[in-house]
Amino acid sequence: MGPSTRTLQLGADWIDPGYSPLLTATILLAGLGTTMLFLVSVVAYRQRRTSRYLLVAVALAALVVRTGIGLGTMLGFVPMTVHHLASHSLDFLIAAAILYAVYRSGPDVETLPAE
Repeated sequence: MGPSTRTLQLGADWIDPGYSPLLTATILLAGLGTTMLFLVSVVAYRQRRTSRYLLVAVALAALVVRTGIGLGTMLGFVPMTVHHLASHSLDFLIAAAILYAVYRSGPDVETLPAE
């Protein structure tokens, strides 16, 4: 029994065993990357203490949670229906938080010349 078959037997019967190691590596790298970005955003928020920095930190925290949902789905702990509902809800939260942070930033100081 190879490692890809073992991952498949952990509960993710929806994935081709040949892609299981690639999916595992992708999810783990995404988790590492988003966790690092989230930690940097928390440090930035602690320095600036503005709602915009908090919104960015919330969006990155949602990405970390989204990666956890993906890992849970791959391991068979999160059903595919719950995965889709939670992941797409988090997509909306991330987009809304980022767009609201941009909206709250106000107009640019530098404006383009009139044509």
